Amino acid sequence: MDIVKEFVDRYVREYDYYEASSRIAAGLLKADLDAAGIRAIVTHRPKAVDRVERKCRRRHNAHPYGSVEDIVADIVDLAGVRVALYFPGERDEVDKAIRKLFTIDHRKDHPGTPENQPQSAEAQNESASTYNADSKTETYQRRFPGYTARHYRVRMNEPGLTAAESRYAAARIEIQVASVLMHAWSEVEHDLVYKPLDEGVQLSEDETALIDQLNGLVHSGEIALERLQKAADRRISEKDRRFRNHYELAAHLIAEFQRANNQPVNTDGLGRVDELFEYLNAIRMDNPAALAPAVQSLHENLETRSLSEQVIDATLAEDGSRYDILMDLGRRAATARPDSDWRELHASIGQFVMEWSQLEQIIRDRVEPDLRRRPLARVLRDSALAATLGESRINQIEWLRQARNSIVHPQRDFVLSPNQLLAAIEETRSLANSLRASSDGLSHDG
Repeated sequence: MDIVKEFVDRYVREYDYYEASSRIAAGLLKADLDAAGIRAIVTHRPKAVDRVERKCRRRHNAHPYGSVEDIVADIVDLAGVRVALYFPGERDEVDKAIRKLFTIDHRKDHPGTPENQPQSAEAQNESASTYNADSKTETYQRRFPGYTARHYRVRMNEPGLTAAESRYAAARIEIQVASVLMHAWSEVEHDLVYKPLDEGVQLSEDETALIDQLNGLVHSGEIALERLQKAADRRISEKDRRFRNHYELAAHLIAEFQRANNQPVNTDGLGRVDELFEYLNAIRMDNPAALAPAVQSLHENLETRSLSEQVIDATLAEDGSRYDILMDLGRRAATARPDSDWRELHASIGQFVMEWSQLEQIIRDRVEPDLRRRPLARVLRDSALAATLGESRINQIEWLRQARNSIVHPQRDFVLSPNQLLAAIEETRSLANSLRASSDGLSHDG
């Protein structure tokens, strides 16, 4: 029995499954990176059948497989996603996105082989003896480290998939993360070096030296890309210069946060920068100078509130009329959605946000001036305010604040039903009227 042929025949039958798995995974990752302002080209592919067969036979000849299942366990890159970064320095941001979207079975960094010999993504997964088919005849000493990238073996998290996509959660997917230059060099190196070696052809010393020289140019190019990114960051930081797109806004937020807190932005830390960019354009705060007051209030607990959400909350605390602009942007998005239930709810959502805006202003007017521009969660912890409002009202406002957050910053773990939304409107209006009419000493003139 030809075990390799049996496995390849099985792979051909399952080819569509691996194509769909890689396509869905690439789509999830691309959407997240775009939203976070990470510039990258994300592609996907199921491994070509002829390459699968060559790889299996090469490994089978070196260490014979005992069964088809042995091959299944050994060949881990049947479904592949490639992330080609414009700026190599953003590799850690991609790592955070991958950890959020996928379950990681294995991660490996590729800085080159111990012998300082460059290898393609394909060759890195093979033994050194396979790549050096006839090392005795090779006299050229390579000077550059070769293929540098980060590879992941992952599975998609089922909660992030639709019911129709859930069958793909079991698929093993390889994600390769490297710069656009390194990916290009890897393709050239594979076709010009690795494939001839696979066929028993040894390259000349001149050919090997030229491939090594190209690798050196790629590493120099990556240094240039890193300097380009820093130069762009300096340009973006010019106070009166408008952000041209959400990528520039993301770079500015990351730089300001790191400057203030001396730590990197962690998982989920950026939030939906694309939506924030649209909102800041609408309220004419789309430059570093205008955004500075909101950025000053950024806090470190990004898993509770992302940078984008913190900026939105700070601008709303400064001017409650901006709720109307935020809701108008939401209405436009709802109109474009085929979900009719969402469009019908949006009128009630707008009513609740209007009532909440008035209640929030009433509460802020009753604390000292230095607290009025702080996040409402901090305002509600003010001891003087808490003493006059009482525990019952504080709890009531906290629930309404969560309802507000579920609309302004949609959350999976707190979703209002239509009836809850109508109740929240009435509760917010009633509480606001009660506070307006009260004469129990809530007011502080500061």
